[in-house]
Amino acid sequence: MSKETILSYIAGFVDGEGYIGIRIDKGTNHYGLRINITNTNLFILEWIQEQLNCGGCIYGNKRQSIKHKLSYKLEYGHKQAGKVLLKLLPYLRLKQPQAKIGLQLRDTFKPIYDVKGITLELLKQRKLLKDKIDLLNKRGPR
Repeated sequence: MSKETILSYIAGFVDGEGYIGIRIDKGTNHYGLRINITNTNLFILEWIQEQLNCGGCIYGNKRQSIKHKLSYKLEYGHKQAGKVLLKLLPYLRLKQPQAKIGLQLRDTFKPIYDVKGITLELLKQRKLLKDKIDLLNKRGPR
């Protein structure tokens, strides 16, 4: 398979079963980009992780009930998520707006993490980006 084919396939998983979002640690001003892909097939998540070569962690999810299959979540944190989005952006269809907002958030960070150097204006910008991505991720009718 070509590189483009592989990235298109992975982008389809992110569009269909993935989440691109911004989280803020409670009680702090620490914003972070997150990508999650959830699936019941551990092998496919391991394959995606290997193909993207951006790190990431795979976790087992708790079952909702005994009737549900065990599921797994491939998660990318802030720095890793930025690398993943750069690779997948041209191939995403449904979640391309979230990816662009996520990359905008990533661009607000200095190369060296320095909480004391964050201005009020920068915090407002990050909050606005979080609000935008939360609206796009909202379930139900908009």
